[in-house]
Amino acid sequence: MEAIFIGSSDAARVVLEELLGNRDVQINLVVSRPDRKAGRGKFPTPTPVSCYARSKAIPLITPNSWRDGAALRAVSEVRSQVIIVAAYGLLLPAELLSIPTYGVLNIHPSLLPVYRGPSPVVTALLDGVSLTGVSVMELDQGFDTGPIVSQKEVRIEKDESAESLERRLFGIGAKELLEVLPAWASGELSSRKQDEEAASYTKRFNKSDGQIDCNKTTQAIINQIRAFTPWPSSYVVWEGKTVKILEARARLSEETMASGIAPGTAMVYQAEGSNFPALKTLNGILVLVRVQMEGRTPVDGQDFLNGYPSFIGSHL
Repeated sequence: MEAIFIGSSDAARVVLEELLGNRDVQINLVVSRPDRKAGRGKFPTPTPVSCYARSKAIPLITPNSWRDGAALRAVSEVRSQVIIVAAYGLLLPAELLSIPTYGVLNIHPSLLPVYRGPSPVVTALLDGVSLTGVSVMELDQGFDTGPIVSQKEVRIEKDESAESLERRLFGIGAKELLEVLPAWASGELSSRKQDEEAASYTKRFNKSDGQIDCNKTTQAIINQIRAFTPWPSSYVVWEGKTVKILEARARLSEETMASGIAPGTAMVYQAEGSNFPALKTLNGILVLVRVQMEGRTPVDGQDFLNGYPSFIGSHL
């Protein structure tokens, strides 16, 4: 089957790699977002999908916008029976939907209609749910509102971050799409409308969302750290500088709660003869296993404590 692939992120690259490994699908064109300035030097950096497409010598376009019609014309001139979309990051024009014979299929990392919108994986981790999934859906003019072709439930691993979970979900989604694509194309498989009454929506997050609020429970903060890895990251502000919390462990302590220590207080946590920095939370202790001081490289909690002993006793 001849196809066009549209995607941008590293998770989308996983999908493209899976598609290229299937001999029944031929990718004739890849569409991705344009290069973005990144890093200290602000050099133009291509998306992971663009890099992968170039490495495989697949025709690639990276339109800044679809409004002038140039990208739409480029897509319409390429032979395609289906267009496959995964983590592209830009709205697609309605005119695109009528181009391929078998429509435009999108891989979305949630069990729609739950967690529509831009941050389904992050929001699932923030909510602390143990089960999520992936949906193969028909793209329509709404925002993740199209009919469902297929879904697969996925259990969230205990220590998974948003980065690793998203990559895993899209890999599963790619396999699911390839499995149902023949039946979809033959008409043996039909889609079903989403239940609008059960719909929930996610939002875009920004850097300020990552600041840790120690008046929350320890588990809620652990959920946040996992959800905001790698971006926007979870952090506290100490002496005017950002301290990223890259890895932490939850500890409940009735003694600490009874001692009257206020949430947000930095303290020492002792375990097996080692000292770790920790933060008092609403209901226990957040042990800082791996941290990164602003402008420095990541270190384990013990090394951080040795380098910044005055961190202890501060209120964050």
